[in-house]
Amino acid sequence: MLINNYLRTFLLKNFLELFFPQTCINCSGYVEEPHIFICYRCISEIPLTNYSCLCDNPLEISFKGRVDLISGTSLMFYEKGGLVQKLMYELKYNQKPSIASFFGRWLGAEMLESGRFETIDIIIPMPLHKEKRRKRGYNQSEYFGKSLAQTMGKVYRDNLLFRVADTASQTRKNRAERMQASDIEYTINGKANLIDKHVLIVDDIITSGATLQSSTVPLLTVPGIRLSFASIAITP
Repeated sequence: MLINNYLRTFLLKNFLELFFPQTCINCSGYVEEPHIFICYRCISEIPLTNYSCLCDNPLEISFKGRVDLISGTSLMFYEKGGLVQKLMYELKYNQKPSIASFFGRWLGAEMLESGRFETIDIIIPMPLHKEKRRKRGYNQSEYFGKSLAQTMGKVYRDNLLFRVADTASQTRKNRAERMQASDIEYTINGKANLIDKHVLIVDDIITSGATLQSSTVPLLTVPGIRLSFASIAITP
């Protein structure tokens, strides 16, 4: 019976691959590995930052004087019209949250290897406003954060930081508009869970850093808290 079930699964999988082959969302070429959305050739073209192993990297430097970070990293560079923009569009607007999980595993392995993120206690995703989440159906940062936490063996909590004001997408604003987005507001729940903890806040894209900076306002009221940032992509 077990063999028959295995055989049926095997035949169904090969039937689906024959008539509905998995293709790369960038170049439409054949994808060699199941459950992967991009081919090896396109993976090799992703502009990686290598920030995880670099102290005082540009991400960390960009927050100096704004947020006192323990560490920060981002997997790849985001540029308009580039491959990463296409991947992020598929992630956020074409119902492909598994892209965030894939990059969470990738960056998690990189962060483990670097040794710079060993003291992290809790990973928290940047929250979406409930109305935006309802329209999209999911929060891409949650998929990214959960996968990152599983890879790194860290605690993941998505019920501690909440967004209480909605704003337009930061990627559609210029730098000055992003920095002046004072209507971005956050609140925390379960403050006692964060006392004396090293918290890693994760997001999909870091542009000016204004959104992440705003999220730290309630967090910095917690005694002994230490903060680090990680994202899938960052604008150069």
